[in-house]
Amino acid sequence: METLVNDHCQGCPFASECTRSKSGVRRIQRCVQLNEWKKEVRDNLDTEFGKEVMTQRQVYSEGIFGDKKHNWEYDKMRRVGESGVKTEIYMYALGKTCEDFTFCTGTEFGRTELTVQK
Repeated sequence: METLVNDHCQGCPFASECTRSKSGVRRIQRCVQLNEWKKEVRDNLDTEFGKEVMTQRQVYSEGIFGDKKHNWEYDKMRRVGESGVKTEIYMYALGKTCEDFTFCTGTEFGRTELTVQK
């Protein structure tokens, strides 16, 4: 972490509006490593391979979330905590698997077709 300190705030009439610090000195912290990682990601996405990967991501993963939001009317997590969120994701995945299974087999859960034998 890098901390930037502005020592020129002493005596400024706007210091109370500019900072919440009790000492009146404005401090900004930034993560140098995070900025390096962001630059690396940007550089990777600017390559032809990076653009292809992002296109594939949009095709495969974004469609799942769009289906979840639109068809299942699902807009936010309803459980809190790591275990609750994991449980909710697993429940959605199970429901999606059941939906895909019924689509592939041409049947619907809760409905059974009976054939009458004579």
